[in-house]
Amino acid sequence: MTKLLQDVELAAQVQRLFLPVGKPAIAGLEIAGMMQPARGVSGDYYDYIPIDAHTIQIVIADVAGKGVPRCPLDVRDGGSHAA
Repeated sequence: MTKLLQDVELAAQVQRLFLPVGKPAIAGLEIAGMMQPARGVSGDYYDYIPIDAHTIQIVIADVAGKGVPRCPLDVRDGGSHAA
């Protein structure tokens, strides 16, 4: 495996760490999410932020562009929505 492919795989692994592991459990609501990058990594991001037992915020973000250059922007801004 080339250094570039190793770097892309590492970036993809890091990006997956910022995505939710499971889905929220709210009565009467069925929800699912997934991200499938076009080129190993992307600027796509989603999250579920619980507010209380009956309310969540759903965050969906897409940084323009594809590939490795977009991923760092996604990771850098990943927690800013919760402020």
